[in-house]
Amino acid sequence: MAPGIRDKVAIIGMGCTRFGELWDKGPEDLMVDAFKEALDDAKIEKKDIQAAWQGGPEFVAVSLGDSACPLAETLKLPYIPVTRVENMCASGSEAFRAACYAVAAGACDIAMALGVEKLKDTGYGHQKQDYRSQPDRAGDVRHAGYQIFPKVWHQPAGWQEDDRYSISQKPS
Repeated sequence: MAPGIRDKVAIIGMGCTRFGELWDKGPEDLMVDAFKEALDDAKIEKKDIQAAWQGGPEFVAVSLGDSACPLAETLKLPYIPVTRVENMCASGSEAFRAACYAVAAGACDIAMALGVEKLKDTGYGHQKQDYRSQPDRAGDVRHAGYQIFPKVWHQPAGWQEDDRYSISQKPS
């Protein structure tokens, strides 16, 4: 079995913006706020970061395509490799994992992972829309798309309709 990365990586700082409907802030503002807090917490400077990963959607406002250029441009990072990863709700976790493995592999000594998303500004955030009646539109809104996945999976597995909902309900 592979030894893993235990004891090869340390989290030296983190930052997080406050949660809420932040109508006065865009995704770039949230990135800057979390970034500054992480630098302060880690007691490092921007120049110490050797690689960075951005987890989250493409930013239309910056309009640089499916890349991590919004991360580099917004934070004015030095000439370091930047990568954007997308894995729906796990994008921030994927960025974190990639940064950890880069350090563990010796590709860099200090890496940054930053996850950001601001759904409310898109007009689609937290819509209560049932796509079970329109399965061809499930991809229009990613979060609503999750409603259709269990329906597709439950038939081959022999699940009943009630089983499907008990999986997605938050325990009380």
